[in-house]
Amino acid sequence: MTSCINVDAGVFTALIGHKPTDWVSFNRIENGWWRSEVVPASAIPTLASAYAELDCWIGVNPVRPVNRGRGGNADVVRLNAVVAEIDHDKCPPAVARVIVANLTGALGVAPTVIVNSGHGEHVWFPIDRGSAAGLSNAAAAALGRRFGMLVAAVAGRHKVVVDNVDDLARVLRIPGSMNRKREPAVPVVGRWNQHGRPITVDELTKALDRRGVANVTASEATRVVVAPPSTWSYDPGLVEYPCRYLTMIRIGWFVDPPRGSRHNWLLYQGARLHCCVRRGCVGSSELYWAYRGELRAAFHHRLAGSHGGTPRAPDPANEFESCLAYSVMRASIKTGAEVLGETGGQHAHDQTAVAPTSLAAETQRGEGETT
Repeated sequence: MTSCINVDAGVFTALIGHKPTDWVSFNRIENGWWRSEVVPASAIPTLASAYAELDCWIGVNPVRPVNRGRGGNADVVRLNAVVAEIDHDKCPPAVARVIVANLTGALGVAPTVIVNSGHGEHVWFPIDRGSAAGLSNAAAAALGRRFGMLVAAVAGRHKVVVDNVDDLARVLRIPGSMNRKREPAVPVVGRWNQHGRPITVDELTKALDRRGVANVTASEATRVVVAPPSTWSYDPGLVEYPCRYLTMIRIGWFVDPPRGSRHNWLLYQGARLHCCVRRGCVGSSELYWAYRGELRAAFHHRLAGSHGGTPRAPDPANEFESCLAYSVMRASIKTGAEVLGETGGQHAHDQTAVAPTSLAAETQRGEGETT
């Protein structure tokens, strides 16, 4: 990013939208313990300086004063910013820069600050304070969750899975502190982008609508993320012996007869795929992206008129990426029981290759759609 200036914690809090009288959470790891307190934003620079050698985090959004902890989603009093978190372990810096440029183009507004966390980037888009004043907690949660889906859709085009940072009470690292997640410890650096400015709620909403980012229900917006995508893991044993149930699902993508609209079909299949990823039915990142490519091919096959449908183009142009981003979000907020329900219950990974004809026969028997 050009025209960037390094910033300390005091300038940082102002650039991300906190006013001195806002109450925000200050969090740190001290002597091996996580410690949180809610303080006036004016106290953050002093605290950040006092604990500069530690891991320190600040609340993205202001909260009401609470006696203990950092406050939860229900304690958030204003949508202060939306943030994209890009992990360099999963996304090379060069690709991260492209994703930031794509987000800037989609929103029509540049971020005000990019924080190098030591192992990734936090890209801050502050929300215009006046325009956010009338948002209810649920509406703020919905807007934040939709922004998270936009980031996932943009990153998905580059085969990158991003961390989920759309819970209202989320905390992120403070410039001037240290990242001691692994050795050696590295400094957290914030950079002010002089071309950035706050985005209004109306601008953000219209940008999300233009990109076809799905609306979310109040329930989806306010549910806590149970399993962030960054915590999903792969089972290498399933590279050689793929999950029987997931193989059945994949065959169904091409042979299942139409049930409802093609858009809703994609939402359902995307949810099933990502619930399978969450519960460990996929052997590697490479397999995940291959399966995702299969689903894309099956969707476009249906758009082209397979099974007797009327051909149509994707609507919007990034319909596939938007639907898959929505399905990632849905999978992340489901309970363990709901994930089991989406993926055939307690199925076993028995390391047995299954004949495609047998799986196709099972697929034709059908399953109820719940998503």
